[in-house]
Amino acid sequence: MRKLLLSLFLILSGYFASAQLNAPQLEFSDITKTGFKATVVPDDTTGVRGIEVIVIGNGVNDTTLHALSGGSTFITAVFSNLLPGASYDVHARVLDCVTPPCTTESAYTSKVVTTLVAAAPRAALETTSNCPQYVGLTWTIPNTGGPVTNIIVMKSHGGPWYHLSDLPPYTTEYYDFDAQPGIYTAYKLYTVNALGELTESNTVSVTVRPYVAPAAPMNLRAVSKTNNSITVMWDNPEEDWVCRSDIRASYYISLKRAWESEYKVYGVTYPNANTFTIEGLEENEWVDIAVWSFSDQHIQGGWAFLRDKTHGPAVKPTNVIGVAYKDNFDNWALGISWNHAGDDADYYYIDYSLDGENWTNLAFVKTGVNVIQHVNLNEGLLYTYRVKAGNYIYGESDYAYMDGYVSVTPDKAPTAPYGLKASWSGSDVVLTWVDDTNKEEKYIIERSTKEDADFAKVGEVARNKETYTDALGANPADTYYYRVKAENAVGSSDYSKVVKVTKTTGGGGATMVVYPNPTADKINVNVPSELKTAPVEVNVYNQINQLIYSKTFKADAQIEVNLKKFTPGAYNVVVSSGNFKETKKIVKN
Repeated sequence: MRKLLLSLFLILSGYFASAQLNAPQLEFSDITKTGFKATVVPDDTTGVRGIEVIVIGNGVNDTTLHALSGGSTFITAVFSNLLPGASYDVHARVLDCVTPPCTTESAYTSKVVTTLVAAAPRAALETTSNCPQYVGLTWTIPNTGGPVTNIIVMKSHGGPWYHLSDLPPYTTEYYDFDAQPGIYTAYKLYTVNALGELTESNTVSVTVRPYVAPAAPMNLRAVSKTNNSITVMWDNPEEDWVCRSDIRASYYISLKRAWESEYKVYGVTYPNANTFTIEGLEENEWVDIAVWSFSDQHIQGGWAFLRDKTHGPAVKPTNVIGVAYKDNFDNWALGISWNHAGDDADYYYIDYSLDGENWTNLAFVKTGVNVIQHVNLNEGLLYTYRVKAGNYIYGESDYAYMDGYVSVTPDKAPTAPYGLKASWSGSDVVLTWVDDTNKEEKYIIERSTKEDADFAKVGEVARNKETYTDALGANPADTYYYRVKAENAVGSSDYSKVVKVTKTTGGGGATMVVYPNPTADKINVNVPSELKTAPVEVNVYNQINQLIYSKTFKADAQIEVNLKKFTPGAYNVVVSSGNFKETKKIVKN
């Protein structure tokens, strides 16, 4: 309202004075963001003593009076501390005095002047993302300076700057989808005001993230095997799904077999797969397996490796060795050990031999054991060993043989046999004794017709033998005396006790001998010499008279019955040949 009244007043004042003074000319110069100069030139200086200039707008209502003296033909008024880019109404008139009220006043000359626009504020620029496909930028513009009419985005690779984009003033982010992976790139902005003036932001720079190789699969392992296939599994490494710098396109499974020097691609599977089955392999075949990937940018990823083998008969053991040592009782023993690669064995068979041709099973052990002891050795012999592995599904390996023999050399003479017994068997005398040593190489049997003199050697038997048949022939004496000793390379044992055997009157009937009795595992049967020309049948009955063993031996064969698998107890041994039949009771411990 005040402005309206003032304008009305100025118009009316100009009307009443128009007849006396003309309205002056009004021009502006040195317009800045915060001020300007107003030059007022009277149309005719006659009678003009003062000039009034009024500035109104944007909170300003300023009136200044200027004297026109000294022959001046104009005045210049300076206005400052104004708002940038603001418009102001300027009114000027001439007066016949310097200080109103005056007698004569001209009409107002009125114009509008606008201060210059302020420079656009400086943006604060930063990066928000750095990916092979794009670089993200964001910025803030402070609420100072002049209005922003638009924003210019620029980039450089270390040389000239290139124009990227013109954006509206309200934009606060930009994505450069023309980024070049692995290349140094700098960015800056220009904020632009209404006059087209540019205000440069700070510069940010990045080395654009490159595409990289996918990581190798983790924890590659075999999860299932048959005799001709292996199924492998792995853990998938994380991928960069934000920037997609290492995204897998596919997995490759490569294989190297024993006769190949390089890996060959066996198959391809999906990028998110984590298992694969390799088929068509041989039994017990060792293979090298590799799993790797290509990225969607055709970059080869890291490799994961696995060496494994298919199932099959157990792998043949290796490095069979035997080491001799003395146990706590000063007896010789042998430690047998072997190696076995892999985990395909459920059990092992260990055999020994004294000649490399005839083998005896020593032990059967389950997997996890690769050392056993061989005790109760016979000194002076050479021992060799073999080992084979087996599993319950696919079978057994070949034998692995020890290289050479282990010798157990006697270091003292053997101990004497004991329990010597003698009995007539037709015209023969059958001797039995108990072997009480592992050190003998042989037993020497001596005979005499006197109890304490004139003993002479009548025969010898090999180690571990516990019987000897002295074939006396026709018309033997009625009484004989026997003794036995053991020998080895070191010396001889003491003699056993002397045993006396006397043929009873009317004797000469055929009898048989079963020994040892009691026994731990086997018995020997010695039949009269006149029966050795015919087959001999041996039957064994248990305590409830059940037949548990029956075998016919050839004429003159050594008769040995293995009772190891039978339970301890009393048994009846029935031996028959032609008209001969005799029963002996034995005890198995």
